[in-house]
Formats: sequence, structure tokens, C-alpha cells
Amino acid sequence: MNVAEIINKKANNVPLSTDEINYIMKGIDNYVNDYQLSAFLMTIKINGFNDEELLAYTDSIINSGKKFPLNNNQIDKHSTGGVGDKVSLILLPFFSIENIKFIKFSGRGLGFTGGTIDKLESIANLKTNYSYKEILESKNNLILSSADEFAPFDKKTYLIRDTSGSIDSWALIAASVMSKKIISGAKNIFIDIKVGSGAFLKNLEDGKELIHYLKLIAKKYNRNIFILFTDMNQPLGYTVGNTLEIEEVMDFFKGNYEKELGKLIEKIVSISYAKIKNISLKDAKDLYYFNLKNKNLTEEFLRLLENQNGDISKLRERKIFNPNFSFEYKAKKDGYLKFLDISKLGYFLIDIKAGRKNKEDKLYYDAGIKFNFKHGDFIKKGDIIFTIFSENKINKTQESKISNFLEVSSKKIKQNKIILGEILW
Repeated sequence: MNVAEIINKKANNVPLSTDEINYIMKGIDNYVNDYQLSAFLMTIKINGFNDEELLAYTDSIINSGKKFPLNNNQIDKHSTGGVGDKVSLILLPFFSIENIKFIKFSGRGLGFTGGTIDKLESIANLKTNYSYKEILESKNNLILSSADEFAPFDKKTYLIRDTSGSIDSWALIAASVMSKKIISGAKNIFIDIKVGSGAFLKNLEDGKELIHYLKLIAKKYNRNIFILFTDMNQPLGYTVGNTLEIEEVMDFFKGNYEKELGKLIEKIVSISYAKIKNISLKDAKDLYYFNLKNKNLTEEFLRLLENQNGDISKLRERKIFNPNFSFEYKAKKDGYLKFLDISKLGYFLIDIKAGRKNKEDKLYYDAGIKFNFKHGDFIKKGDIIFTIFSENKINKTQESKISNFLEVSSKKIKQNKIILGEILW
């Protein structure tokens, strides 16, 4: 076979055989150069995959590294990325106290969205890179960064996609997401698809192709999949940052949480309890609220972090968050809070070092924003809409960017609901 001929064939929208796809993928870091891989991935972005091509491509990623045995009592969860998304961290103890296996590979910040691994690594000494043997022998739930042992083809293709403009391909997104879920061994896969200005999907209609691919891969590998569509036209919860969001997670376990975030957690946990324990959704919801009120979720969360070598002393004393500077942004008039473009909020957070412009950038973990109001809330002149926390004082240029992501409107605004739709197991 010839690499250039295969790329040219796909560029002309001629379907590839399984052998041709495998030839390209097996040549990564060998006879397929980075520029050839980039060209191949771009042809997929432009012309897409048929079902057979997608499954062959996904299979090549899965088989490029080690895999865990299928576990019917295990659940995995993936979010397509959102501003203020701390859901995975909240789920950890809810699953652990019911002996539900939850081994999740997560990432660092991507583009304007924050990363679960960044939040975890704001805790001193916390380990996220585990070997296959360490994971297999662990009796605890873990949230991990992906190591070279697991789906190395995905790491390589993702890096090329991120630097060559082929990130936004539904076929490539589905293969990347689902390959890591299949590798984890989870029988039950929960996909949270964000929709709105702060997400890849701007509306529900845009997601039909992605949903088809996700379900196709789940069926091929005999997995149960539940797809949830959630709003990303405003931050999730009250905080965005790293240590700030860890603090909000701790508040959640004490029953102090923003109502829409609470609805999302209730939904995911209840659906998961019902599926794995084979109980009714009503009984699953009752179990969720019983655990929230009667189990020491905070202590279980701290135990799990400590199990990953995290130094939890400051977290236990609620001293993990200690920013250098704060800046209160006050309403200049009465009106209703209106979030505009949440991606602009994400880029603002990168500007104050809560996220990265480049992978080499060092984060300031205490950088972030704490909101006192949600989209559609009525606020009065002088109310503190939010507080910015940063390493250095906020300058005039940074302050001027606030109008890019929110405003106070004189017109009443409909408040957002977090859950927009769902596709059952």
C-alpha cells in the first residue's frame, strides 16, 4: 500500500477499506509522517466517515494500547467540555459509597474550556498518571490523565488535530471519546453533550451525526450508552477556576449548591444507580438524596484524593484557595443578568492564567471567577455580580473584555434550564 494514494483516495471521497485505515494508523511514528497524518485527518474532517470506516478507525485506536476487562458494575462518563464543569469530581464519592466502579480518564484544559486534571492537580502532590498495573490493582475509584500505555494512537492524532484545524469533526470526536471509554472497561457509558455558546454544539440539531457515531460504537462493543444534552450558555455552577471549583465541590457535599448544577448531578447519579443496581428511577433518586443527606461524602471525597497521593490538609481546613488579588465587578444599573458568549468568558480566564494559551503555560491555580447571580437573575445597581481572583491586579484592558461575555439588560430574560434532552440507555 501507499500512504499518499490512500490520502488521495479519501480526499476524493472514496471510502477506505479497513486494511487501508489500519495501514495509515499503524504507520504512526513510523512510515507515516506528521504532515501525512495531518492531511489524512483533514480529509476525514472534510468528507467524513461511513459507518465501516468509523469502526475500523476506532478499533485501531483501541488496539494501539492496553485495555481493561469489561466490568458490568463500572460506569464511565464524558463531557464534551464546558466552562465551570466540575461534575466528574462531584460524582466520585457518589459512586464510591455504593461500590460502583468509576475509573475515568480525563484531560487538561482544551481551548476555552477547563480541564478536570488541572483542577485535581491544584491539590498538592496529587498523582494522576498511573500505569496499567497500578490501575488494575487499585480497589478505589480514580480520575486519571491518559498515559502512553492507553490509546497512544489517540494521543498522537489528537495532537495533530489540535494543531492542524481538524478538531471539529464529529467522526474524529466520537472515535476519540469512545475509544477511551471502551479501554476503561466500563459497561455503562454516560455522555454529557454540552450545547450553546460555550460548546462545540451550538444547538441540538448540530449533534445528530455525533449521536449516530456514539451509538454505533457503543453497539459494536456491547456497551450501554446514555446521552444527555445540557446547557452551556452560562457557567456551570457558581465558580470557574481550579481551586475555586474544588471548593465548590466541597460545598456541594454539604448541600450548598447552585440549583441547576444540583439537577444535573441528581440526573446522572440517579440514572446510573438505577441502571447498575437494577432498581426503579424513583428508588434511585431516593438513594441519591439519602446519600447526599446521610453519608459523609466530604470525607469519602478526601479519602479518594488522598488515595491518589493528594495532600488534603489544606483542603480539609478549607485553606486551598488563597489568591493574591480580587476584583469585584458591580452592576452599574438595575436589570437582568445576560450571559453573551461563554467562549469569551473562557478566553478571559485563560488571560488571567486559570487556563493555558499553550501547553507549556504554567497555571495560577487560584485564578478564577465566583458569580453571585445566574443568567436571567434580577440585579440592582451596586450589586456585586462576580468577583475575579488573580495572581496580578486586573488591568484596564482585561476589565474591558468583561462586556464580551455578559451585560445587564433592561429586558426580562428567560432563565436557562440545565437539561435540554436525553437519549435513554
